[in-house]
Amino acid sequence: MVGSGPDQEALAEQARARGLSSDITFPGAMPAREAFRRGRILLVPSRAESLPYVVLEAAGAAVPMVSTNVGGIPEIFGPLADRLIPCNDANRLAEAMLAMHALTEDERRQQAMELRAFVQSRFHISSMADAVINGYRDALNAKGAVGQFVQAPVRAAI
Repeated sequence: MVGSGPDQEALAEQARARGLSSDITFPGAMPAREAFRRGRILLVPSRAESLPYVVLEAAGAAVPMVSTNVGGIPEIFGPLADRLIPCNDANRLAEAMLAMHALTEDERRQQAMELRAFVQSRFHISSMADAVINGYRDALNAKGAVGQFVQAPVRAAI
């Protein structure tokens, strides 16, 4: 289990108590690409998210993934969002994990490539930056402050 957080020690203790210390390791936080190389399937069992970079990065790297249907994750999955599972449903999560594990490596790779193709067609750094800037511009427009804070610097930059 890669990452860190307030539950890390409690999870490690659960693994030890169940005799799973040799099967589950807790290496801590690390770059996503390094973490992806350590496993065959990425599990994202989130209960809340915005637009998680780990899901975008995994999709871009064609990492097979099981994820919950929260926040912006359905937007990332787009037409493949039916693969997502509801959060807070441990049974469905376990079933999805087992189903992904039961696929052949080629089948998992095919699913990952389908998601990668969608993400590459939709998520680009320039369009994401434009969306953020436009979101701030819209918020400032709603407050009547756009000319004061956004338009002048944007014109100067052009």
